[in-house]
Amino acid sequence: MTQSAKWLLKAAVSGAILAVILANVDFNAFVASISGASPSLLLLAFGVLFMENASIALAWREMLSAEGIRPPLLHTIRIQLIANFVGFAMPSSLGVDAVRGMGMASYIKDIGRALSSLIILRITGYAFLFLMASAAIWMYPNLLPDTPAMNIIGLAITAGAAGSVLCFAMSRLVLRLAKAVTSAFGAEWIYEKIEKNYSLFFSFLRSPRAMAAAFGGAMMTQVMRVTYIYVISSALGYDVQYAVFLVFVPVIAVILMAPVSISGIGVREGGYVMLFKYAGLTTTQALSLSALNFTLDIIMALCGGVIFWLGGNPAAAKKEDGEADVK
Repeated sequence: MTQSAKWLLKAAVSGAILAVILANVDFNAFVASISGASPSLLLLAFGVLFMENASIALAWREMLSAEGIRPPLLHTIRIQLIANFVGFAMPSSLGVDAVRGMGMASYIKDIGRALSSLIILRITGYAFLFLMASAAIWMYPNLLPDTPAMNIIGLAITAGAAGSVLCFAMSRLVLRLAKAVTSAFGAEWIYEKIEKNYSLFFSFLRSPRAMAAAFGGAMMTQVMRVTYIYVISSALGYDVQYAVFLVFVPVIAVILMAPVSISGIGVREGGYVMLFKYAGLTTTQALSLSALNFTLDIIMALCGGVIFWLGGNPAAAKKEDGEADVK
């Protein structure tokens, strides 16, 4: 299937889900809900969203610091915000990580080391997300709908959590298996490339400080995301317990990982409507919550675009004396 055909298929999925949701929405109530949101709480939510991005940047900086690479925190946050903008304009984790890696060109000669740290940070984030969602499902089963679809999602999340743990615990075994497979097919050159990249990964994996930063950053990011959605809900005047968001937000985040729509449009809204109705929200209220979440995400992304427009390519940033070591 060509890229254009895939894009059209994803657009069709997004459009179909939105059409079903919008058919059950009271537009007057939707507009009233959005317009009646508390400006001060929305501003607080935006601040929490910024702290989420700052947590990612801080965790990445601490991982690099464990390897003797010490970029300024403000520069790292700037790269994160610009990468966030790229992620919205060009939805791809590869594009985002490429921007982050190039942004560190002034502080590290081996871009592969920067990309390795980012991949570990991303995998750690996914691992914590799966673990958090899995724990929420098993700790608060009464908050989730007892439907076949939700049961399948629950099993998939549990499998993802187990797979994430095994990914870290059995990384060396996977490397040995890759060596055996490539040797059997006479493709040792593939293993050599894997081993070269693995050596970069392992330099972080064997560093307690780097992994503590990765897991600490993953935890803070997910907590900030849950708090961010909770504050938006409060801004809309909804009376929903924080524990509900601890369950629903990670589950929705996992559902959004499915590459079946454009930037999660439709799937996000469907997840909110499907789950938050069990917290007492109507379709209109759940859609309002999702819409404000997406709107603030876009505004934060546009802030990254403005930073890029004003400051230019982060890779061109000059390194200040004594602020960073280059490896």
